[in-house]
Amino acid sequence: MNLKNYARQYNALALLPRSFCAVRNSALLGDNGESLMVNEKQKQILQHMLGADSRYLKKQWGFRNHYCAGDNKDCSDRLELEKMQRDGLVKSGDRIGSTTFWATKKGAESIGFKAYQLRNTNLAA
Repeated sequence: MNLKNYARQYNALALLPRSFCAVRNSALLGDNGESLMVNEKQKQILQHMLGADSRYLKKQWGFRNHYCAGDNKDCSDRLELEKMQRDGLVKSGDRIGSTTFWATKKGAESIGFKAYQLRNTNLAA
């Protein structure tokens, strides 16, 4: 794409209503290049995991990065976290005998983390 077309496309996106921009910003590319949308449940899980909600100032977002899911395989959050892991939004591991999930850069970006927030957050590789 040449610079002129890029500028035209960027300016057109800037004129979209906010709701369209939120959907556009939530679209990521999966490992095989297809578009990957973050649903509302995944967004809520990532926000909780990263401390990114209205209780905290945006500059504080990312002060934590963990979600202790326990070992209940039938839990709806656990099933959603496993799907998110397949999509590359989170990584999992064992912590104090319990399954714990950590957000990746891709996961943090999917909920709108800015560059300074990414730098200040201990994200899973």
